[in-house]
Amino acid sequence: MQSKSENKKVAILISGTAYLMVQRLENSTLDVFTRDILLEADSVILYRSSPKQKADAVNMVKDKLNGKKLTLAIGDGFNDVSMI
Repeated sequence: MQSKSENKKVAILISGTAYLMVQRLENSTLDVFTRDILLEADSVILYRSSPKQKADAVNMVKDKLNGKKLTLAIGDGFNDVSMI
């Protein structure tokens, strides 16, 4: 990963399955490290994920960064109502 001081943008793509693994590691060193990476990225795209995972990811960013970053969750059907 490039240094942020080089003014390059960092984007991370993470699958719903990989994100679920991160969620299951709650309070472990790997969990904290992974969440720090996700929170420091300029963009994170969570794909092939459940509405609950999308909602959890948005809430994590809102809780940890106190509104310092913009969040967006996009759904494509009725099952995404819980996310909204």
